[in-house]
Parts: sequence; C-alpha cells; structure tokens
Amino acid sequence: MAKHRSQTRYPAGKPWRPAALLLLIILLTGCARSTLPKTDHILASGEITTLSEPVDLAYQPCRLDFFHITRFEETDNAVSAEVETARPKGYNRVARGTIEATPSNAGLNWRLDVTRMEVNGNQTSHRQASLTTGRFLTDYRGQKSQWQISLPAYEDTGASRFFSPTRLAGLKEDTRALADDLVPYRFEGPFRTGDRLLRIKVHALPQLLQRMGIHGRPRDLMPGLDELVLAVEGWRSYQGRRILVASGQRQIEFDTDRPPQHHRLEIVAVNTIDAATSCPVTGFLHLDLQTTYLSYTRQANLKKEWGYHIAK
Repeated sequence: MAKHRSQTRYPAGKPWRPAALLLLIILLTGCARSTLPKTDHILASGEITTLSEPVDLAYQPCRLDFFHITRFEETDNAVSAEVETARPKGYNRVARGTIEATPSNAGLNWRLDVTRMEVNGNQTSHRQASLTTGRFLTDYRGQKSQWQISLPAYEDTGASRFFSPTRLAGLKEDTRALADDLVPYRFEGPFRTGDRLLRIKVHALPQLLQRMGIHGRPRDLMPGLDELVLAVEGWRSYQGRRILVASGQRQIEFDTDRPPQHHRLEIVAVNTIDAATSCPVTGFLHLDLQTTYLSYTRQANLKKEWGYHIAK
C-alpha cells in the first residue's frame, strides 16, 4: 500500500450546527462578511529563551476580548467526469466575545460571553443579549468548578421554544468546549523548560474520526488520544510583554479493515501565556487526518485558532 504525505499540515474544529444556525440568523440579526483574524504572526516571530529558573503561574483578575476560529477542509483525489480537479469541502466559523475574571472568596469568578458568531461569512448576533454565556469558578491555578451555562439570546427572547431540549443542550455543550479551549488551563507548577505545563482536550477528534468512517480503533492503539500534553518551551517577547510558550504534538499511523485503509493522524498545539497575569495571549490546535485506500487518498483538516486583547 502506498503512503502519501500530507500537503496541508495543520488543521481542527467543530461546526455550529446548521439547523440552529439557520433559525438563529432568521430570529436575530445577520449577514455580513468579515476577514478572519490570524495568530501566525505572534507564533512565528521572535526567539524563544529557555527558562533560567522555575516559574510559578497563578491567574489574576482580567477582562479580555477574544476571537476563536474554527476551520474545516476536506479533500480527496477522486475526479469526476465533469470536474478536472478535486473540490474541497469545508467551513469557517468565528466566535467573538469577552472573558472576565473577578475575585471571589476561593479564587476567581469567570464569565465567558459569546456575543457574535460568523459561519462562512454570515454573521449572527443579538443587540441586547449574548448568544451564549458560561460562568464558573476557579482557584488561582485554574481548577474549574460550579459550571453554569445559559443561552440569553435564545431564552431571553423566547427563541428557545423553537428548539428541542437536545438542541439546546448541544449549544451549551459547545459553549463548554469553547471555554476549555480559551481559558483557564489548570497549572500545576512550578515549571522548567521541558516540563508539562498543561493538558488540553481535543474535543473535535471523535467527530473527525467518525466523519472519516473510523470507529474505536485509535483508542485501542493509544488510550487518551483525545488529550494532548503541552510542554514549556520558554519565554518570548510580544508587544512589550514577556509571554510563556508551550507546545505539544502527537503523530500515529494505524490500519482499519472493511475496506482495508491506512490512516495517519497528526495533532499539534501551541499556547502562549502572559507572564504578569497568567492569562492567555494566543494559541492553536491543529489536526490533520489522512486516509489512503489503494490509490484513493482522503484528507481532513481541522484547525482551531484563538487570540485575545485586553478589553478597555
């Protein structure tokens, strides 16, 4: 069986469910085009300096504006009689909003508000209410507890009556997954270069495997495949601030039967953290899955990227 190398290296994500999106666009406000922000310039510039001494991270109160990008692209080398080149399938989704951490008796009260959503350039928002809101508590190391998730734009406007309980539960699940990507991570420091800084959940992986017709096999090969450990690389300067860089990657190859197929999965992630507040600066999680069957190759790329700036 011939092996094919991936042409696109870094992917990840999960679509905003189409039925809910269509209804929400009708009920709320919508329809605008925008340019997706990028984080590559942060991650690709500047040298990294290894830690000369251990660093201990603890969260401080903050208020951040965020964007969270999900991109999916699927391609194959099958060519129909009418089409000379393979056509990619995919979507782009951008969530925007705010994250705020305020002091509490045990640590910090966190609030995550998604105020705007764009899917393939179509914008969804509400003038008076957040689309989704997540609240939770943490200690200063980032251990989460007391989750509460609400859907103000659905519940406060009465739009929730158009949705089934299962659908509304799915929207809340999306919000929790978004919060897991964004903030906070649980720190177990102090850390040195090479130490594990944090462990992230790869929420999109089960859906990606299912979409490609793969059921259960990767877990047999490697338990905990849907988690990725990020290790400390060192310090980098960004916009006058000192930020800590952590990264991780995993790559496996495996076969499945009926029909016999070969699969190659690569997961790569990077996160940067502000030294002064331990709050995030930017990050990405990319997945690349390639399936080969005889001369047929199918590629699925899932990519999530996120970034922040201090809210005024």
